[in-house]
Amino acid sequence: MPDKEPAVPLVERHTLAQNTNAGAPMQGSTPPTGPRQELAQLLRQHKGLKWLLILIGLALIVLLIVVFAHSFASSEAFSPTDPAHQGPVTRSFQVGDHSLIVINGHGSDVNIHAGSAGSVVVTARRHGSGLGPNPDDTKISYNQAQDNQGRDHLTIGSDPAFRDVDYDVTVPASAQVQVIVNSGSIAASGISGIAIDTGSGSLDVENVQGPVNVHTDSGDITARNLKGTMTMEASSGSIRVTGANGQLKATTHSGDVVVRGAMLSGQSALKTDSGSVRLEGALDSKGSYQLSTNSGDIDLTLPANAAFQLAATTGSGSVNNAFGSNSVGVLPRAQITASIGSGSVVVNKAA
Repeated sequence: MPDKEPAVPLVERHTLAQNTNAGAPMQGSTPPTGPRQELAQLLRQHKGLKWLLILIGLALIVLLIVVFAHSFASSEAFSPTDPAHQGPVTRSFQVGDHSLIVINGHGSDVNIHAGSAGSVVVTARRHGSGLGPNPDDTKISYNQAQDNQGRDHLTIGSDPAFRDVDYDVTVPASAQVQVIVNSGSIAASGISGIAIDTGSGSLDVENVQGPVNVHTDSGDITARNLKGTMTMEASSGSIRVTGANGQLKATTHSGDVVVRGAMLSGQSALKTDSGSVRLEGALDSKGSYQLSTNSGDIDLTLPANAAFQLAATTGSGSVNNAFGSNSVGVLPRAQITASIGSGSVVVNKAA
């Protein structure tokens, strides 16, 4: 017969049963909880939140890297730690005759005037609006090269992230200058040609012996003693010219056009949508001249010996001609067209 299993006392059996079930939770009991267990349970329930936090962190790291790298990329900077770069910074360049100087700015006032032959002197002064990068870190770039004809080109500008730099530029009298800024007042004098384009700001041009092409969206244009081909445009602002010799096209949508002491030629035109047109001076008898306004008067003063053919029309107003005739003088005659939507035309004979 097989041996019998030894008998186990009742108390020992009870103890073994307790040890076997010690690791299992009692039925109906609550598992232990704590901060770590609650966080783990929350992350299991919101796996999308975990990945969203990771992506946001990566994006912030990339942004910081870009900003850090950008702050050190420049050609020349106003450094707050360099005493030589406190305040205005001046650079000089050697150029040949008939050089071209190009200035690109953002919120920039620009003053251009004639100086010594063969030299360009640029003084840049930074200023800030309280927003954006520190103006003390403003970067200025200078690029000098020659075109196929051997003419020097000098381009001046600031880093696109740094918006506000004013320039005072001295150039040879033979130089031509181009200025392109988003906003700012521009003044130029004593040079051989000027082209200006600004979104907002007044323009002042004086003693320019060459082509003039200036434009502002909002601001007045003032010019004195110009010679050559002249084009002036303003979306909102008046145009006032004293002493112009050559072909002049002056147009504004809102403002007066006033020209005095002129000797106009070619196909000249003085136009405004809302404002008056005034012209005092002589007209080349081989040229044609258009004066027009939708709302305002036209006032024309010509020498007593002028030769012209006048065609004047007005929707609401009168035409007064001190010469007594629309055909005056011998051939060839300057062809004058004066048209008004609402206003009067007055032709005066100079004393």
